[in-house]
Amino acid sequence: MLFAFGMNAATFAGDQHVVSASVDHQCLCSTSSRITIELHLKGFTDNVSIIWQYSSITDGKNWSVLTGQNKKYLTTDSVGIYRAKVTEHGSCSRDYYSPDIYIGECRTLPLNFGSIDGIANNGRAFITWTTSMEDNVSHFVVQSSEDGVSFTVVDTVKAAGTSSTIQTYHVTVSLSESSVTFYRIMSVDIDGAVSFSKVITVTAATAEQKRLVVYPNPAKNVINFMDNKNGHKFVITNLSGIRMMTGTIDDMKVSVTNLPKGMYTLYLDDGSKATFEKQ
Repeated sequence: MLFAFGMNAATFAGDQHVVSASVDHQCLCSTSSRITIELHLKGFTDNVSIIWQYSSITDGKNWSVLTGQNKKYLTTDSVGIYRAKVTEHGSCSRDYYSPDIYIGECRTLPLNFGSIDGIANNGRAFITWTTSMEDNVSHFVVQSSEDGVSFTVVDTVKAAGTSSTIQTYHVTVSLSESSVTFYRIMSVDIDGAVSFSKVITVTAATAEQKRLVVYPNPAKNVINFMDNKNGHKFVITNLSGIRMMTGTIDDMKVSVTNLPKGMYTLYLDDGSKATFEKQ
């Protein structure tokens, strides 16, 4: 089965030109079926040229030109990443690129997603996720959306590859001005097959809603701080309010190796706090 998804329109600050792309089907029933990618142009004159480009789904950096494809649509049955280069000709020619279109083989992957979580902090979104098992996984693609339908790539993270233990990943990305932003993680294996985590939402925090962000959560040995809290004094209590640990943060982390398994709250001397689980 082939899976295809398009992403939000590519725009330029102060520019009225908009390049977007869409696919005719989300899922096709066999690998011999063909997917048509259609290009949508807004704000362009008729004097444009279009060049379609291709990259391996595990690459996304090195692009080759698809010869004989110079129209506003492209039909393909091959796994990969596709984009269109649109050149508007005139006294001052300028190139524009469509968002990337991923076409991957959708099958059950040797990967188990664990938790995925996101929190807003100081105009950024801190996204964390875990896997409990990986087998020949190449990388993860972090995607965001303002409507929960059209997703844009915001970051990529190299995977552990092959692992039978819990792996924790995290990224920090700029948070959209939208009040609610949707996020999901796409995994890509070395053969180009893809799968997706569940979708989560992150709500932009007001000053009153800002809270301390620690990771990984759950933690086994160490909890790290997203922001530099070195030198701050901390107190860790259990859910009954009993003080379990005190100290001063160093190297942006705190060792929790000696804590029993359970839920805890960490308090800092600046008034911030975070709840975490010790595994």
